[in-house]
Amino acid sequence: MAKTKIEWCDYTFNPWIGCQPVSPACDNCYAERMCKRFGKDCFGTGKDRIRTGDKNWEKMVSLNRRIANRIYSHTADGFIKNDESYEQFLNTLRPKVFCGSLCDVFDNAVPDTWRKDLFRLIAETSCLDWLILTKRIGNAPAMIERAIGKYDSEFYGLQNNVWLGITVCNQQEAERDIPKLLDIPAKKHFLSMEPLLGPVDLEKARAWQSDVVGVDWVIVGGESGPNARPMHPDWVRRVRDDCELFATPFFFKQWGEWLPAKRDKYGNVEFCDQNTVPHNGFLKCRVTDLDATFTAFRFGKKASGRLLDGKTWDGVPE
Repeated sequence: MAKTKIEWCDYTFNPWIGCQPVSPACDNCYAERMCKRFGKDCFGTGKDRIRTGDKNWEKMVSLNRRIANRIYSHTADGFIKNDESYEQFLNTLRPKVFCGSLCDVFDNAVPDTWRKDLFRLIAETSCLDWLILTKRIGNAPAMIERAIGKYDSEFYGLQNNVWLGITVCNQQEAERDIPKLLDIPAKKHFLSMEPLLGPVDLEKARAWQSDVVGVDWVIVGGESGPNARPMHPDWVRRVRDDCELFATPFFFKQWGEWLPAKRDKYGNVEFCDQNTVPHNGFLKCRVTDLDATFTAFRFGKKASGRLLDGKTWDGVPE
């Protein structure tokens, strides 16, 4: 467990380490690069995953205890249990734990006993909101059943404190996986569209099936790392506009390595994030055309920033 610089969560927890590519989003996996740098050969087919130590798991129990004490110390003052304001207040105290930044909970190479231990930990740490992000949502129903018994709408674990999410990088993944995600009961359902590698029509992918069944949160980000691919600004705007249409919180994490700019017929450029363009930086960096109108400049993740149409987008579900 560790505090994290990831903008959309508070902590990361990895019950084990390792994975294998199953999506175009995996092509430049930061987790694999990082683990190889530290000598951990646990990524790829036939490679053994590495379970993290007991001390790492115990940190989650300690964190839950600290949060429980904070909640207990505040619940007597000014709130009526089951009142909406009370529930909103409690949500401000609950940290979001991203489970699986270096692994996938529903990886076929992971023993069922490990998952059983993880779901037991999740049930025992009810003051934490667990954000489980997977590229293997098709595996989830059977693996959850083997871990905790046959789930239904009354299942205590997923509905109480699990935000279940999937990675979506293109239209094909959206249409294939979003209905599968929404079929599994959870406290919240979310999409991590990082890296976004093409245009996605979320309405066509049935991200919102009714007033009560639909995606609760969408995160979008561009790719970082040595072989990062640029992201077209119209792809991001399309997702943002879909979210606004269906009143769904939208979080724009970053442009990634490449910052797009619009060109006019005279060759002048207007960057999507004017506040972060290095002085004369575009004269020294790599450039690639996205289409007849847009060009991307490789400034690097930090310099490219996270403004979209002049503002940050930090939507998070209540």
